[in-house]
Amino acid sequence: MHIRQVRKVKRNRLPIRVWQEYQQPSSEAALMQLLRPYNGSHIHGFYQLLWPKMRRRMRLLWTLALLSAFTVLIYISYLLGERYHLKQFHTLIADSHWPIQNIAFPVLIVCNKNRLNWSRLPEIVSELSWRCDEMLRDCSWHTQYRNCCELFRPRRLPQGPCLAFNEEEQRASAETGRSTGLIVRLLLNEERHAPGNRETKGFVVDIVEPGNWYSFPISLMPYTDTDIGLSAVYHFYDEDTFSMSSQQRQCLLDYEHEGHHFQTLKGYKYRMENCLAECQQRHMLRYCNCTLDLFYPPSDHVACQLKDVLCLAAHNHLFQNVGQTGEESYVIQNGTGIICDCVYNCKSLTLITDERQVLSGLWQVDNGSLRITNRSMLLNFYYNQNIILVYRTSLIYSWMDLIVSFGAICQLCLGCSIISILELCYFVLVDVPRFCCSHYVSN
Repeated sequence: MHIRQVRKVKRNRLPIRVWQEYQQPSSEAALMQLLRPYNGSHIHGFYQLLWPKMRRRMRLLWTLALLSAFTVLIYISYLLGERYHLKQFHTLIADSHWPIQNIAFPVLIVCNKNRLNWSRLPEIVSELSWRCDEMLRDCSWHTQYRNCCELFRPRRLPQGPCLAFNEEEQRASAETGRSTGLIVRLLLNEERHAPGNRETKGFVVDIVEPGNWYSFPISLMPYTDTDIGLSAVYHFYDEDTFSMSSQQRQCLLDYEHEGHHFQTLKGYKYRMENCLAECQQRHMLRYCNCTLDLFYPPSDHVACQLKDVLCLAAHNHLFQNVGQTGEESYVIQNGTGIICDCVYNCKSLTLITDERQVLSGLWQVDNGSLRITNRSMLLNFYYNQNIILVYRTSLIYSWMDLIVSFGAICQLCLGCSIISILELCYFVLVDVPRFCCSHYVSN
């Protein structure tokens, strides 16, 4: 009986030993168990590199392959980072059919080239400017007859006292085509000009976006009827560029009041035109310690008096030539002028005009001479089309583009994805320490 029990114990000793070896795995088996969750990983070469039974030659080849892939990845990532650091821009069409009624109808400013009504010379100086009923007649807006003096308001301008339409009301319009916008008859009243004045007769029309002080004026010759068709282009910088400085972006946002380029007229938002006007005033203060408030909106600057006229006349050649930084050789004549460091606003509207002027008010008498029968000029101002072309400027490489490009390069060089990178981090930070601790405790 005892011998039989001893034989039974000997027969069961071998399975027990195998079972014990299975319960206490070797280092290689434990490592294989650790790597089993990553068997299907997308990190090519990583699993083969750590395989315990991998030959040394193959392990060396996989090591070289991974090092080469990492080297290429780091180099291309450096190139991408450098390209992102350059902050290069590109401008694309964001919308080619943006409705024009989304913007206010432009401000139309009418000025007589002969700034004063000489017939009122005995009165005070402020009363010498032309009044509404002396300049305008037969107004209509949206094909409806309107009182000209209800549509136009007095307005200061570098051209002198003028009359402006739609500056405060900011009416919108969706109508297009001739006679659908503003129609007004301009009265020349040549007999009320200064006697012996040989200056050019006619009018000056300035078309600006609401909120802009002035733009480049259009000269209207006397005794002509003028059609001005208008189209617009809107340009904006997207939010990816807002993290950059205004000097890098070369444009200013509405809230960037502390920027290097910021200067604008009092009570007006930043616009490049307003910046140029304020720059002119500051140069007047620099040379003559005063500004011509007759040409600019009310401000805290000291207004010029009669005693300052000689100083203004002596520096008039400077004020006639205004340029921006980098334009000296193109704008400034004979090396004299003023330079204004102004940039565009990041949301700008460009107004494009199509002008057509035809001679009117003439008829031929019997002796073959021409006689002027109509000393007024008809101005027709309207939209050419009901859509606006919108441009968007953005960074060629933003943060999102950089991340996407980095992921694509990772897939190309290592055949990995973001999930694989997370798997690698989890393996190094969690699984390896856990394996080491458990293996040490078991031993």
